[in-house]
Amino acid sequence: MSAKKLAFNIKSVAIVGAGPSGVAAAKYLLAEKHFDRIEIFEQRNNVGGIWNYTPDDNLAKAEAQAQTIPKTSPDAAVEKPVWRSKMAEYASVDVTRREATFPSALYDDLESNIPKELMQYPDYPFNEQLQLFPGRQEVLKYLEEYAHTVRHLIRFQTQVYDIRQPAQGSWIVRFRDLERGEEMEESYNAVLVASGHYDVSYVPDIEGLREWNEKYPGTVSHSKLYRRPDGYRDKVTWTTADTHVIKIVTENKN
Repeated sequence: MSAKKLAFNIKSVAIVGAGPSGVAAAKYLLAEKHFDRIEIFEQRNNVGGIWNYTPDDNLAKAEAQAQTIPKTSPDAAVEKPVWRSKMAEYASVDVTRREATFPSALYDDLESNIPKELMQYPDYPFNEQLQLFPGRQEVLKYLEEYAHTVRHLIRFQTQVYDIRQPAQGSWIVRFRDLERGEEMEESYNAVLVASGHYDVSYVPDIEGLREWNEKYPGTVSHSKLYRRPDGYRDKVTWTTADTHVIKIVTENKN
């Protein structure tokens, strides 16, 4: 075996996603003090990824209209944002700006399904006063605090839609500034994809499901679109045994 040393000439890194994995990767890359440029692309207006709750029912409706029944392929088109107004926190006068919002899989009363001691980063523990299974608001606050030291590296409301490798050691990242509608591209030595794998709903090809959905459109939906029990009680048959689905069933029985 050759003892030739592997060259490591990576000086610029692009990270796609400012969720739990993307933020952690950025912090550890930054701690190496080796890289000239580290940039994080996040299509939302905040860190936390899937832990950003989207309470607006219109978001769920928009995704429900676009969903395919059944849906067994992980491939999906680039998400289109749903725009909503948000008061600018930094403004000295009332200034409303547009915010690009994307549906997440969180519902009103969601709590973590693993203890906080197993969920936390080794170098940043949860507040010990929190309950064993933190609520969604507490998890998002925890992630926002953890991301504080890398927030300056993040391009918010910036959506990556294409990544290509034209040559060894070079990656072209194409992205869109959602607020301005501008498309750009930049080159990096390496790309770390941390956009998660819980955005695309999986709806199994159960016998008769397709025909049912065609006959009664809108009556089949993935739990990603669930927000609260209103309108669901005494009307739903659940077909999986995921821990969060069990919680949803409990909500609808109360």
